Amino acid sequence: MNRRDSLKSLVFGSIGVGVLLEGCVSGVDNETVANSLKKFNYGRTPKEKEYDKLLFSKKCFTNNQMTLISKISNLILPPNEFGSINDAEVPELIEFMAKDIPSYETPLKEGLVALNQNSNEKFKKVFIDCDESQQKSILDLMAYP
Repeated sequence: MNRRDSLKSLVFGSIGVGVLLEGCVSGVDNETVANSLKKFNYGRTPKEKEYDKLLFSKKCFTNNQMTLISKISNLILPPNEFGSINDAEVPELIEFMAKDIPSYETPLKEGLVALNQNSNEKFKKVFIDCDESQQKSILDLMAYP
């Protein structure tokens, strides 16, 4: 299984679980369920709620880095009739994970820097300014050195 297949499984599995759980809730409208899940108000202790609030108040990545994460994610798993990476809030999940598990932050940021360095070496411009075929070639170069 390659990275793209793994990410597809993760994303579609997450969406499937969400749909399954939503179907189990009766008497509650969809908006309430979505807001509850998004705000982590379900089954959380007061201590956990405070910790989540602290994490959500922090910013781990710059806006440029978040744009780059979003672009990479959409290249790995392109939008289709079921939605996109942005619809599933994958970039926000990646940022949340980096805030929740601090040891993830440095490798993620270093990976973004390496991506731009490879792009500058190969195409003389940053990754986000490259066209899609150039971006894919850089990802392939990094994934399969």
